[in-house]
Amino acid sequence: MPKLYAMVGGAGYVAPKHMEAIRDTGGQLSLIFDPNDSIGIVDSYFPNCMVYNQWYKFHKAIQQIPIDYFVICSPNNHHMFHIEYGLSMADNVICEKPLVMDAGELEDLEIIIDTAYSYPRKSKTVYPILQLRDLMPGRELTKGNMVDVKYHTPRGFWYTQSWKFNPAASGGLLMNIGIHLFDFLIYKFGPVFSYELDYMNGFSAAGYIELARAKVKWEVSIDPDLEPRREFNVNGETWTFNNDRFKNAHTLAYENILEGRGHDYLSTMTSLKMVNRMNDMAKARLWSDYEHMQLKGWKI
Repeated sequence: MPKLYAMVGGAGYVAPKHMEAIRDTGGQLSLIFDPNDSIGIVDSYFPNCMVYNQWYKFHKAIQQIPIDYFVICSPNNHHMFHIEYGLSMADNVICEKPLVMDAGELEDLEIIIDTAYSYPRKSKTVYPILQLRDLMPGRELTKGNMVDVKYHTPRGFWYTQSWKFNPAASGGLLMNIGIHLFDFLIYKFGPVFSYELDYMNGFSAAGYIELARAKVKWEVSIDPDLEPRREFNVNGETWTFNNDRFKNAHTLAYENILEGRGHDYLSTMTSLKMVNRMNDMAKARLWSDYEHMQLKGWKI
């Protein structure tokens, strides 16, 4: 029997990647909720999937189906609520990054899972989507590495008009885009010793991180005038995560989850704390950029 999935946020930017991954790993997407009713893309993957834009109808329907995996593609500031709800409806939750918006929420989630969903014979699990970990070169590196990262993922005008550009909904550029990069660096090169934020606005940011096994200069940008670029230069050797490699990243993540190799949700704590602190450093500028864009258009 195929694994059965339900999804919230089915009309969003990343949802089709999850639909493709569910299909390609032999699953069945049975239910979708999104307040936006423009989810015609689902016909390309699961034409018989039931779609709801009213929460009470979705809630009534999901209680009638033995869902195995609850998938979250909703705006970042809804993740905590949707994770809690998903745990009440399924044994497994798969959530897009960032898992939650701040470290306090992650601590609360740990308490919820430990107290409400840990039993001798049955437990529930939350799996974060961490593509860079799954795509990383399979080798360990010793101390003393010098790393230079250029992480450019251009976005068009739509981005500035969506929840993704609103710091209250997304957490800003570093929470919405950069956290994948930071998680990968910490996962690969060890604990954080120190970090600096050189600059940040709504489109670009740069800084420095010293990790146990590396000193890292990094840039993150969604500037539409830049070419797409996901490059990690490590000691003069370049690792490139191009669009072809990213094309099947979600399917690889789902394969790992289904085969028992999903990532521990608590392992995202360090990168989450670091982004929280960087956002505190740049909070005034983040909100200034957002308000400016709402009034003036899309170039700072």
